[in-house]
Amino acid sequence: MNFSFFILKSFKAVGAIRSAIVAFSSSQAKLTSSLGISSRQDSLKEKNSLNTDKNVQSNANNVNQENSTSSTNQHSGVKLSDLEPSESFLSCLNDTTRYNKYLQVKKELKVFLWMSKIVPKTLTDLNWERLLKRETTFDRIKYILFLAAKQKRRGIKHQIEIEEENENEKRAQIIREGGMAYGSGGYRMQPNPYRHKRVIWLTEAAKMFMSMKIDEKPHIVFDMENFKNLKHRNQFAIADSMNAVIAANFDLNVPFQITFANFYDSDDSPERNWAINEFFAAYSTKFANARMLPDWTSRSVKELYPHFKKGDFVYFSGKAKSIYDGPLRHKVFIICGEHEFGKISLAAARKSKIEAYRLPLDRYVKWEQGHKFMPFVNLIRTLDFVWFNNGDWRSAVRDNISKRYIKPRDPRLESIKTCDSSKLSFVNDVVRVVEEMDNE
Repeated sequence: MNFSFFILKSFKAVGAIRSAIVAFSSSQAKLTSSLGISSRQDSLKEKNSLNTDKNVQSNANNVNQENSTSSTNQHSGVKLSDLEPSESFLSCLNDTTRYNKYLQVKKELKVFLWMSKIVPKTLTDLNWERLLKRETTFDRIKYILFLAAKQKRRGIKHQIEIEEENENEKRAQIIREGGMAYGSGGYRMQPNPYRHKRVIWLTEAAKMFMSMKIDEKPHIVFDMENFKNLKHRNQFAIADSMNAVIAANFDLNVPFQITFANFYDSDDSPERNWAINEFFAAYSTKFANARMLPDWTSRSVKELYPHFKKGDFVYFSGKAKSIYDGPLRHKVFIICGEHEFGKISLAAARKSKIEAYRLPLDRYVKWEQGHKFMPFVNLIRTLDFVWFNNGDWRSAVRDNISKRYIKPRDPRLESIKTCDSSKLSFVNDVVRVVEEMDNE
């Protein structure tokens, strides 16, 4: 009886404890839920306030970014103030028209800085002067894009030169500290370089003297009448071609006798002497007297060969109607000393009353792309091949024309056109934005 009463008491105690635990758990849950709701509300309020602050900050950043991108390039960090001209240039803008155009160019430059990935780092007063001389916005944007690409190429080239100079300095430091280095940039035998050049030039002169004594090969005359009227840049291009012609002619087994005629008005003019010293380095080298170099004269072709008949001359022109084919049956071949694709050579031939012919390019090759023009060096080699092979123009033309002119255009190269079209579309986009700003 006592034992059963004890068990009953124990069960009652356990039930009381369980009810107490349940009551405590329910009260704790209510308290937690109430605290959770309040904390959730507080977190939502805090989140809303943070979002509001972020929106305000983003709006401020957008405004600042808009203001900054309008005068600063995002990719390079170049500012509009870095590209402004000097005060002396601005002081020369006394005319209202020029000053208004300066403001217009400045607006276009501002749009260019905002839209372009590459921009010029500096603009000189000469660049600004050339910008003001350009009439349309399209030409000005193209010029700015050209300056940007040019400065980028120069920067890359300068960086490469610095790296090479540092590498050479490291090698020199090794040698100065007593280290031995052989090969390029280290110790090597260095004989007199002029000794070998002099031997080569004497050999070339001997070949030229033999060609002059035999005098079987036809003569070649370059008509340089328009050289003095060309721009300085084009004169350099022609001079490079003529220097290559002189070097290629000495490489032949039997060189041609080459003369440059109609070169300036007088053989004693300072302009003529300056041009030879400026453009043609072969005539101012140490052993130039050991070489039999071509003559530069102001005389015309017929004055050079007064005893030749009219039928002994041929003027090559790309616009002539007659085609020259077969063996070289004439004594003098005249070539226009200019990279011309028009009728300059044909007009010069008619002026000199010399029969004009064109090369048989269309007869032996199918020209697929590019200008139908044979470089001077290739023309010299072609004439030499035809003379040795008694009129084999087919092999001569095919061997001396670049394969890219006679092959169909590779579809993979269309990306070049795509790149050019993308640049053109970018320039048009900048022009459109500038016009919209002007209309506003």
